[in-house]
Amino acid sequence: MGLDGGTFKKLRPWLTGNDLPLLSKLYSGGCHAKLRGFFPTLSPLEWACFYTGESPGKLGLFALSHVEDLKQPMVLKYGPKRLIDATSVEAMSLWKILGDNGVRVGVVNIPATYPPEKVNGFLISGYLTPPSASDFYYPQSLEPYLQGYRVETEFEYTMGSASIETGRLLADLRAVAECRNKAIISILEHERINFLAVNFKEVDTLQHVFWNDDSALLKFMKFVDQLMSNLVEVFRPSHIIIMSDHGFHEAASECFYINTWLRDKGMLRKAENLRGRFWSVAYRVAIWLSEKSSFARRLIEARARQSSVSGYASSQVDVEKSEVYASQWGIFFSQQLRAKKEYEEYRKKLAQDLISLRSPRGSTVFDAVYMREELYQGPYLERFPDLIPIPSPGFHVDPNMFHRIFGKKVDRPYLTGTHTSDADGIFILQGHGVKAGIDLGTVKLTDIAPTTLYLYGLRPSPSIDGRVIEEAFTSEFTSTRQLKKTVASDEEERERRVYSPEEQEEITEHLRRLGYI
Repeated sequence: MGLDGGTFKKLRPWLTGNDLPLLSKLYSGGCHAKLRGFFPTLSPLEWACFYTGESPGKLGLFALSHVEDLKQPMVLKYGPKRLIDATSVEAMSLWKILGDNGVRVGVVNIPATYPPEKVNGFLISGYLTPPSASDFYYPQSLEPYLQGYRVETEFEYTMGSASIETGRLLADLRAVAECRNKAIISILEHERINFLAVNFKEVDTLQHVFWNDDSALLKFMKFVDQLMSNLVEVFRPSHIIIMSDHGFHEAASECFYINTWLRDKGMLRKAENLRGRFWSVAYRVAIWLSEKSSFARRLIEARARQSSVSGYASSQVDVEKSEVYASQWGIFFSQQLRAKKEYEEYRKKLAQDLISLRSPRGSTVFDAVYMREELYQGPYLERFPDLIPIPSPGFHVDPNMFHRIFGKKVDRPYLTGTHTSDADGIFILQGHGVKAGIDLGTVKLTDIAPTTLYLYGLRPSPSIDGRVIEEAFTSEFTSTRQLKKTVASDEEERERRVYSPEEQEEITEHLRRLGYI
């Protein structure tokens, strides 16, 4: 069961008390650890790594898209050209492997599972499912159980406002989660299922808006704990894994204009064509008006929903003539610079300059700056950004060209929490043969899939990036475990696809509301 965006920062005090009966029981009766994910900390990427046991460098995924779409440094009008979906994940899913080996699976609301693949059981797709999609589940015989079902809340944020109708949002989040639970229980009453995976995406959405309101967070977590208890009562699992895809922290209040900084260092050329000059001026005027008036901010953000002023950041940079340029998620070096013998020295120097950077108030701008090979391995490594800077909580990296390097973040003021800088989610495992009350330190997101196969008596492929978390189990359990080699059925080639323009616009709007683009 996934608590999307769940973090021990908030949960640990509640887990050691009596606030969350089921989760507290699992925490004390099993083992736990920080669950290290990947940067950028975005749900589609993280969940794809979870359910394949593979790292981004093998999957060819970065941020919100496939690496083949990173030739341009910034998002286009409707976001990245090819948002991550199930067909862009080029590895066997955990549930496909289980199903091929005779395990009946149920998969519900896991991000990056649309369009749903054919499984031995059922699958209802999750985050990044277009709101208008009708083909979000497999098999079609599920239709009677899904009357009124919604993948996500359809709550309309009040663009530009300093606050939103929190009561309505909370009610809608509860309604979506409750309807999902009822559907799952109805299906379980009629289907024989041996493996169940469910994600509560509402926890992530909630923390984006209520990060500073522990009372609201705890009240909702009590509700989620009860929903989880209902599922456990019906499914009666031998083992339970609780996980999240990343952590959380306070939202950014300041912008760092990274491409402006690179320009001032002589590494980047600003686009001097008419289009580039226009969008540089348009962005500057939009920010100035937003700072002066909340009414202007609402108008600008409403306009951005249609044409995405920030999406034209790529027009402001002359990529061909720049040695270095940046997106919101990473820094790219030109092919000419990569070919020079000074490349490594140049890259290390730039990383050090970023780490040493301070805001006018003296605050550290970046927590860390990684070389790409420090985070990723695999055949797609050369297409990844040369440097991946992790901003300190409180800072948002903005790729737009601006007249100054630092500025106040004025858009989406209703967001009080985010997860840009926190890759540490939660991991709790409880069940037969699991050590009780043990802190395992840190395990990796990619370790969950092979550990799950291990619990079903299946030997994970040696080529998988993750490992079995054997230290979570007693010696009596591991010594008697006999594993079978996994078999794979003849998988039909899935059509590689892109979202339609209408679907892309629907999803991009949702991503924009939550501050991802």
